[in-house]
Amino acid sequence: MKVLIPGSFDPVTTGHADIIRRAAALFGEVTACIFVNSEKRSSGMFTYPQRLELLRLVCSEIKGAKADMSDMLMAEYMKNGGYSAVVKGIRGAADIDYELMIADVNLHIWEGAETLFLPSSAEYARINSTAVRELIKYRLPLDGWVPQIAAGYIRKLTESGELNK
Repeated sequence: MKVLIPGSFDPVTTGHADIIRRAAALFGEVTACIFVNSEKRSSGMFTYPQRLELLRLVCSEIKGAKADMSDMLMAEYMKNGGYSAVVKGIRGAADIDYELMIADVNLHIWEGAETLFLPSSAEYARINSTAVRELIKYRLPLDGWVPQIAAGYIRKLTESGELNK
C-alpha cells in the first residue's frame, strides 16, 4: 500500500521521522511530501529547497520512504500518484479537530482521499516545528528534537547564515 504523509516540514522533526518510520513499517511505501502553501511561499525559517533536502536526508534512513515537494492540492497529488491514503500524526485533541476538517475537504475534492490517524509516540508528543525553530534561533542544542542527519545540515545552514530566520 502506498501512503502519503503531507506537511510543511519547517523543519522536519524527530516526531515527523517517527511517523514516517512507523507508516513505512505498516504500509511499505511512504512519500513524505512538502506542500507549498501559495499564501506563505516566502514565510518560514527554511526555504522550500532546504526543507526538501532535510526531508530527503531523513527519508534516506527509512526503508520504503521518500521525500517530495508539490504545489498541487493534496487530493489531486494523491489521485495522480496512486496513493491509497494520507497518514497524519496526531499529538492531541487540537490536532484531531484541525486534521478532521482537512480530511473532510480532501474527501470533497476526491472521494479516494482517505485519511488515517497515527497517534504520536509519547516521547515525541511535545515536539513540534515551532519549538525547533525557537531552539535554532537561539542556537540551542537540537538533540532529540530533530534527527541527527538533519541536525548536521541545520548546523551547516546556521553557520553559513543561509536561514530565513
